[in-house]
Amino acid sequence: MKLPILLIASLISLNLMAQPAKKAANAAARKEAKKTANQKVPPILEKLRGMSPDERQKALKTLPPARRQRLEARLEAYDRMNVRQRKNVERFQQLPPAQQQQVRKVYQRFNQLPDDRKATLRQEVGKIAPMGEEARKNYFNSEEFRGKYNDQEQQMIHQLADSFASEK
Repeated sequence: MKLPILLIASLISLNLMAQPAKKAANAAARKEAKKTANQKVPPILEKLRGMSPDERQKALKTLPPARRQRLEARLEAYDRMNVRQRKNVERFQQLPPAQQQQVRKVYQRFNQLPDDRKATLRQEVGKIAPMGEEARKNYFNSEEFRGKYNDQEQQMIHQLADSFASEK
């Protein structure tokens, strides 16, 4: 009679020990599913840009005032962009989330540079990004490139040019 009770007690304790692992696995699966689902939904700005002016105004009216103002400001900024800048925004949105995060980090460092260096680096990225992969590699290894920029600037140019390269 004692054997079945010990067996049942053992099974119960094993089941209780396995529950935290099951919960963690389920939580991880839910988190991954949510992340995947979020990647499939286009950002609200992208949706708004695709709407007619009347549809856009109707959609914006449903939002809280503060959020509406932020979105309107961003839409206006997008409307003021030239064709090249818009293409860069579209390319950025097509990057995988991890690479988008990497580009954001580079831009944070980039924005800490003095204005004259920012302009120089921006111009350099614009020159390098359209190059083919082999031409970019050769240029990055050239004395001309290494002599113009310090290590941090070289790294930023390299990351941005590769991220926005015309040819992948």
